[in-house]
Amino acid sequence: MMRSLENQNLLLKKYTKQPFFKFIIAGVLNVIFTYLIYLVLLVIVEYKIAYSISYVLGIFFSFVMNQKYVFNTNYNNKKLFYYPIIYLIQYFISILFLVFIIEILKFPKEIAPFLIVIILVPFTYFINKVFFTKF
Repeated sequence: MMRSLENQNLLLKKYTKQPFFKFIIAGVLNVIFTYLIYLVLLVIVEYKIAYSISYVLGIFFSFVMNQKYVFNTNYNNKKLFYYPIIYLIQYFISILFLVFIIEILKFPKEIAPFLIVIILVPFTYFINKVFFTKF
């Protein structure tokens, strides 16, 4: 029993050090951060504007988390300048999904952003990995 617990702990330590696992944790924190901003903004602006503002704030949160925590790379102005391009591409893809999910599929606007995150996680991880490790 004790041996099994030790093996589980070793396995957990091994996987929690993997960039993809760290990316998921950083992503969950980013989703919480941006979703809370989105909900607050829904009180004062329409959903597309609320999503756009929370999205931009999430870019900077994501940059810091991916650079320092996930991929452990050094800061440079060039990365900060080019990083939003990744999310600009993802933004256009996600806003199309958002409108489709809300307007066509009739999902509640409070839940639709979660579906977008789930759909785009693999794409976002791959692009971030290339950016932070090769750029």
